[in-house]
Amino acid sequence: MINMKIRSLISALITLLITACSSIPVLEESGNYADPIGYSSVTNYPTIYSEALICLRPEYAKKPDTRIAVDRVADLTNTRSIRDGGFVSAGGTLMVISALSKANIHLVERTNMQVAKDEMDYAMDKILGHPSDENFKKLHAGQVRSSDYFITGGITELNFNIKSNQGELKIPEIGIGTRYAVMNVALDLRAVKTETLEIENVVSFQKQIIGKEFKAGFFDFIGSTFTVGLFKDKRTEPIQFGVRTVIERAVIDLISPIFEVDPHGCLAKAEFIFAEDRKKLAQK
Repeated sequence: MINMKIRSLISALITLLITACSSIPVLEESGNYADPIGYSSVTNYPTIYSEALICLRPEYAKKPDTRIAVDRVADLTNTRSIRDGGFVSAGGTLMVISALSKANIHLVERTNMQVAKDEMDYAMDKILGHPSDENFKKLHAGQVRSSDYFITGGITELNFNIKSNQGELKIPEIGIGTRYAVMNVALDLRAVKTETLEIENVVSFQKQIIGKEFKAGFFDFIGSTFTVGLFKDKRTEPIQFGVRTVIERAVIDLISPIFEVDPHGCLAKAEFIFAEDRKKLAQK
């Protein structure tokens, strides 16, 4: 049987939790009932391929006049959750734009043209002014830069249970278990020549995503009361970060032929850095 001191401690902790959950918060002078937690710093959000995009900047810069636009890159997986909506981010377009910007690719806006159209309408009605204009803002033929290529496509696959494994051990009063599951996300992108609508290049990539769970606990009676002590640790690689990672990798292969660049050197360098970082994490 479990030591009586441990039982007493568990009972005290349960009482404390019940008391804390049932207490009514007091309105503070600031106008809040509670101070928020989580004062973590805002950080950069690189993937393992961000370094390759940065590494390729000098090569892409050899064609400075090339302009690329990004069309809608949508979630086409048709996976929905009643609670959360779509499982996959609807921000694929923004992730493609961010990936291109990491490589210092010159971009032209085509995803959201509403503000630009409003500005043009106001200028045509001669109600839009600017300090550099004498009376009203003037429109000039050809002032909006055309694109040379545009990127379009979609997130096309989300497969939930490629492989899973689960193991549990239960003996009187004690249980322990672990499990993991592997899923994957895939996308298809293409680069299209704007002037002729010829498809210049097509890429298809996937990334696997893993989730792990460990749990342990004990189960016993304290007098006539059934007592449960449970520890649970669950870690899942973010699905949306997986989408961002596969997009950055796909963008490298998609645009490199347009700029007549061989990306393999920078890719190998980035993957080597990632492998070294992974070794350091494993040693901690």
